[in-house]
Amino acid sequence: MTSTSSVSYASFYPGDDYVDWVALDGYNRNTNRTFDELFAPSLRELGALARKPIMIAEIGTASFASADARADFLRSTFGQDLPEKYPQVRAVLYFMNSRDVDLRVDSRAAEAFAASVAGDY
Repeated sequence: MTSTSSVSYASFYPGDDYVDWVALDGYNRNTNRTFDELFAPSLRELGALARKPIMIAEIGTASFASADARADFLRSTFGQDLPEKYPQVRAVLYFMNSRDVDLRVDSRAAEAFAASVAGDY
């Protein structure tokens, strides 16, 4: 379910009294999109709906354009997008799957991630 569907999150949300966290999943499987392109509409909708912390319960990206595409995605996601645009996102879980699309983190991506989160964020 995304905010681009004809059904809004509000139709499923029971209210802040019943919810501790809200969460989204998103994958860069067959396209080379940014975190912002994957999540912006849904994060806006959830942010307006719920006054709860937001978790990205599953995220994963494949390497598309180059061997460094996954590292670039993680670098921009954790180094810019999350801390600068989406401070309401308080937890992120990376989904390392290789069954249908390889979403595993290689050494370049791991280094990019580590460098991105080395500061205050």
